Amino acid sequence: MRWNPSVSEGCAGMQAGNSYCVEAFGEPDPGEITSTTTTVPVTTTTTKTSTSTTTTTGGAPGATQSGQITTCNRWDLVQPGDTCSVYLDKYPGLTLAKLVEWNPAIGSQCQSLWVDTYLCTGVEGYTAPTTTTTAAPTTTAPSNGVTTPSPIQPGMTTSCASFHEVQSGDTCASIAQSNGISLSQFNAWNTGVGSGCSSLWLGYYVCVSEIGATTTTKAPSTTTNPGNGIATPTPTLPGMVSTCDAFYLVSEGDTCAGITKKKGLSLSQLYKWNTALDSTCSGLWTGYYVCVSVQGVNPTTTTKATTTTTKPGNEIATPTPIQPGMTASCKKFHKVVSGDQCGTIAKKAGISLANFNKWNPGVGSSCASLWLGYYVCIGV
Repeated sequence: MRWNPSVSEGCAGMQAGNSYCVEAFGEPDPGEITSTTTTVPVTTTTTKTSTSTTTTTGGAPGATQSGQITTCNRWDLVQPGDTCSVYLDKYPGLTLAKLVEWNPAIGSQCQSLWVDTYLCTGVEGYTAPTTTTTAAPTTTAPSNGVTTPSPIQPGMTTSCASFHEVQSGDTCASIAQSNGISLSQFNAWNTGVGSGCSSLWLGYYVCVSEIGATTTTKAPSTTTNPGNGIATPTPTLPGMVSTCDAFYLVSEGDTCAGITKKKGLSLSQLYKWNTALDSTCSGLWTGYYVCVSVQGVNPTTTTKATTTTTKPGNEIATPTPIQPGMTASCKKFHKVVSGDQCGTIAKKAGISLANFNKWNPGVGSSCASLWLGYYVCIGV
């Protein structure tokens, strides 16, 4: 039943026509099995502490998930409700990456952790980093003369000048924004959070300023006259080009794609003129100004015309406004409404996503420029 979790005692749940596992690689012969274990995926989150067994001779004390590392010397029995964070808290310095490396079957985000199986939490020759502690926050005075609170995220720079305690709801981008630094600076000073901010630990301190680093102060909105003669409002995003001649104040809910639509420029132009923005737009800060035009460049604007119909050369009445770049041979149209996505539009229209993108290249390969209230092509 451990190999077939859908089957319970008395073979309840077994259905005619279904296939079931009767032999697993690396398992002992049936005659040597003395007990059975039923495993189910974990579906809830809790901080319940699991039991632990340690051995130095190899050999798990019970059932394990497939692919577990052979040099494991410490196991924890997964309890109902456990998540990987239970073991990361239990063993300071242990990382999710190591758990996944030693137990590949649990999945990259620990989404397939099974109860009543033994999870490998230590291997021969591995020593967890000692930079992380679970003690109550205290302060230390390192050699750089700055008082450092604890616990801190592993991998934090040793030349940190100021700190932030991670609160519920925090993200790497929101912490960077609230402290006037770029996301790249935050990641450089806190390498343990991971490239996707997947290891930001609640209640731990992260570095938000390094000795000698330049941060962006949240100044009130005023104007300055730089050398190019253009009055520049503040605050502006770090890394904005000096030749900017038009600005946009970022509001709550704005996106990079939405700004380009409003101001009639391309995403590549927005990123080029505002280097603090990365390809996912994670550096867009509410209340800051971004550059939407530079001297010598006239962005192509799109006029939001009222919805009318025209008859192009193919004699098909075409509604407006339409997405830029739409194929001229379109015969069927769809008006984009709130909640639409390229994939859902294609599915409803009974066409492939590849054809949708081919007929509407202006939406972008990731559908980032699908414009609300505009028509897209769904048939040629």
